[in-house]
Amino acid sequence: MNSMVRIGIAITAAAAMLAVAGSAVAQSRGDVARGEALNKRYQLGAYSPSAQAGPKPAALTTQQWEAELARGAALNERYVAGVSEGSRNAQAIAAPTAVAATASGFDWGSAGIGAGAAIGLSLLGIGTAVVVRQTRRSQLSTAG
Repeated sequence: MNSMVRIGIAITAAAAMLAVAGSAVAQSRGDVARGEALNKRYQLGAYSPSAQAGPKPAALTTQQWEAELARGAALNERYVAGVSEGSRNAQAIAAPTAVAATASGFDWGSAGIGAGAAIGLSLLGIGTAVVVRQTRRSQLSTAG
């Protein structure tokens, strides 16, 4: 009887590890690239003005440093730093381009993740049922 409880616990632990591993694999390179593009667009993380400017000089107070960063950002916006006059007009006129996604058929990676999650959940349920059943049997045998 004790071996059945051990088997149930082992099945439950294996299902939990499988569920955790499946969620880590789910993030694709496209998600990472999209996150980097959004960070760059909205100046977040490594693309923030303070990160681009580097560490605060020791001679300046925090308020002076923030004022310098704000001044630099305003000058960059006013004079569109790093963009020439011709490309500035082209950027304003250019229409958004559509990117066609090529469907290569069935996505085996997603199917594997889904199947792994389904198997993991079923193993978790079976393991829990075995443990509960064994616990109830042992409680009934000791009570009578």
